[in-house]
Formats: sequence, structure tokens, C-alpha cells
Amino acid sequence: FDDENYELYKKYRDKFKNIFNTEGLRLIEPHKNSFSLKNLPLSVSDSFGESLGKICVSSIFISATLSVNGSFDYFCNELGLSDVATKKVEGGGDFLKNGVCCIPEKEFYGEKKLEAYFSIIKKLEGGCLIIFNSLEMMNKVYNYLRMKKTGRQLILQTEVDLSQIDITAETVVLGCSIVREGIDFSGNNLKYVILDKLPFENISDVYLNARKEAFEKEYGNAFMNFYLPRAVIYFKQAVGRLIRHEDDNGAWIILDNRVLTKAYGKYFMDVLKDVQVCHRLSDLPSFAGGNNELH
Repeated sequence: FDDENYELYKKYRDKFKNIFNTEGLRLIEPHKNSFSLKNLPLSVSDSFGESLGKICVSSIFISATLSVNGSFDYFCNELGLSDVATKKVEGGGDFLKNGVCCIPEKEFYGEKKLEAYFSIIKKLEGGCLIIFNSLEMMNKVYNYLRMKKTGRQLILQTEVDLSQIDITAETVVLGCSIVREGIDFSGNNLKYVILDKLPFENISDVYLNARKEAFEKEYGNAFMNFYLPRAVIYFKQAVGRLIRHEDDNGAWIILDNRVLTKAYGKYFMDVLKDVQVCHRLSDLPSFAGGNNELH
């Protein structure tokens, strides 16, 4: 650098020293006339566990999504919780038995999957929530259903405030992770939750890949100990959108037959343990019209 630019460099070097000196993934985000530097920690376990000890004499964590295959290891490792007592409580509020699950044995791709969605939406009676893994697929299905004129009220996650939505028997909501992770639709008109794919995260994501590599160094197999537990937790969240109260009922439709064909499918199906499973929509007790194509 010449002298003038070197002084400018030193100014920013000192300003961003904390970012450069912290372990994690460093990102530069360009804007129109500026940029942002970010450091994303690959783990919060040390800082969270230490901070929690300073502000709490004791803590209790309660949720329907803390365990994977009966184990709390993933949750505890993520938050740096050691020397903790864990307990999985069964029964007492097993509302999932109020629902049934349909998993077509065939896989749908491209235009066939769009046609399958049209067929499903035309024939199902009751409010529907469709949960996608990607905005691209969500928009593709939304535009296709609009073009085909289903006669239903189509609501896209990105166009409305979902917390203000009242589900009716004609409503079809299309969304991604935001509808999976915490939207509680009031009333009991939601009768179907449709999962486009098992909720595995995008492995090309830069931050996720950095976390995966760090995880492998500490715990080993990243698929079984990182990707899979996260996907199962997201699956639990998605399944939980349907049955919220003891008088709710309905059906889950999973358009991803990997739960049947892959060895890891059992971890997802364990979430729906004791739930009646069928492979044709015409076998759903509350299904009107039938659809023999989906088998």
C-alpha cells in the first residue's frame, strides 16, 4: 500500500479485529454502496453453557423436539450442556394418534409431481398446509396450482402475514421452514399437512458445510450425528403443525418415499410411531373422491 491507503487499511483492520480474531466462518456481504463483515461461530456450546451457568441456578428445557431416536445427545452437545438429567415422557398427550399418514410408494419428479399436487388439492376436502424445503419448489407448485385453477384459496408464505391467517376448508397454505418452526394456525380446519421432501438441509450451504467439517472432527460421522438429527427435529416440527389439541384430527401426506426405502427412514417414522400408515390417498378415512394414481 501507499501511505494513504495503508492508513485506511489499518483503520479497518483495527475496527474489525474482533471478527478476524474469532473462530468461525468469516463472510463478506456486499451491498450497493457498502459491505458487511460477519463472523458466524461454528458452535455456541462453550459460550452458551458458560453464560447459562452465570445467570441460572438451574434450568429446565421442555419441548417435543429435543430428542432424536430417544436420545438427547444432539441437543445437549449443541448447547454445551453436561452433567444434566434427561427424561422422555411418553403418553399423557399423544394427540398424534388422532391422525393418519399417507406415504405413496412411488416417487414423483418434475411435471409428474406438479400434476400430483393438482390432483391432491382438487380431491382433498379441508384446509391444507404444504411444507417445502426450497423457495424454488414452493413457487413452482404455487404458480402451477394458480394456472390450473383449483378453486381453492392459495396462500403463499412470502405474500402474507401467516400469523393473521384463518384456515378454512378451502385454504391451501404453501410455505417453507417458517411454517414448520412455529406457526400455530387457530381453529381445527387444518386437515392435511403435506411434506414435499424430508427436511434435510442443503449440503451446498457454506455455513452448514463449515459446521459439518467442525462436527466431524469432534464427533465423527456427520450424516448420522449432524444432518440426520437436525432433519428428524425439523420433521417433528412439521408433523406437529397438524395435531395441536386433543380434538384435532387429520392426515399427513409425505411425498418422499425415502422414509420407506432408506435405512434412515425409521428415524422419521419413529416420530409417527403408532400412527396408522397407508400408501394410497383413497385409503385415508377422511379422504373424499380417491386418487388411484398415487400408489
